[in-house]
Amino acid sequence: MPEIETAELLARAAQHEAGHAVAALHYRLPLLEVVIRDDGSGNTSYCRNLGLPEAEDWCVTTFCGGEAEHDRFHDRRGDHGDLLAITNMLAKLKLDWSERRLAELRHQARHLVKRERSRIRTVAAALLRHRRLSAFDVKWLKACSVPRPMRM
Repeated sequence: MPEIETAELLARAAQHEAGHAVAALHYRLPLLEVVIRDDGSGNTSYCRNLGLPEAEDWCVTTFCGGEAEHDRFHDRRGDHGDLLAITNMLAKLKLDWSERRLAELRHQARHLVKRERSRIRTVAAALLRHRRLSAFDVKWLKACSVPRPMRM
């Protein structure tokens, strides 16, 4: 696999974390902040630990990171950490979801990313500029961004 330029790593991280952040607000999860780092890593943080009531929404939100990155860059480089997080969450909550159910949740994520594409890109651009956005920042950017109609 060819080496990725630093600028592209940061753009990928911004797109990925923006996907998580916009989805978290869509599902009214308690978003705290979203961050990208100079090494191309990132993190989406919540105000509290999420539990069983939010498990499905959190899972879709987690899939939205990789789906947002795929939507912009057309490959699947950014899924690995998210898949591990989902596996760990399922184990922690003692949930035994089938591959089919996880595929359905990923499909929901893909649809949400397409519907929120312009908002995700707006948040990603701001994240690329500032490296850290609060939940308030993301809400403001999301509200100011007008979604474009989805093309089928």
